[in-house]
Amino acid sequence: PGVHRVPGRVAALRAGSLEIWTPQDTVSIDAAHVLLATGSTSRSLFEGPQVLHLDQPQAMRERLRRRPDAPVSVIGGGTTGIEVATALASTGRPVTLVVPPEHRLLGLGAADAHWLDSHLDRLGVSVVRDTIQHIDEHGIHGLHSTPTELVLPCTGFQASPAAQALGLPTQDRGQVAVLPTL
Repeated sequence: PGVHRVPGRVAALRAGSLEIWTPQDTVSIDAAHVLLATGSTSRSLFEGPQVLHLDQPQAMRERLRRRPDAPVSVIGGGTTGIEVATALASTGRPVTLVVPPEHRLLGLGAADAHWLDSHLDRLGVSVVRDTIQHIDEHGIHGLHSTPTELVLPCTGFQASPAAQALGLPTQDRGQVAVLPTL
């Protein structure tokens, strides 16, 4: 009760009301409080014939379906990269998680990072610490070469520009700053 979901794009935000563009028309909502979910898009510096981004799910699913045993490399040792790598490894597929040298997964301390590395290994995820120089049809190349047929960059996400356009306080990556009282 009292909660309404209206998918669309914010057209105007005024004291006490919100105007939203939907595919059908423009909706005006009276509201004392508004929760604005601005969404995000993948942000990657990596491109190449083997690279598919998380916002390309149909192409990714088709490529994985055609080659169920093909090796996959996931770039990024944050929450998303680890989740994607372990989900793919659970299907029996060879998976390599590529992270920068000296990177501690999830920013963990040394003991916890060592535990996570060994846990990922037991799950079938090989962790490679390397500086990526380029990606081509043969795989990822840096100090080492990692042969792969599919590269999934999970190196970060960029927030929608709506937050800044609305004048909301944002962090350096564009995410809405969360108040410590939340």
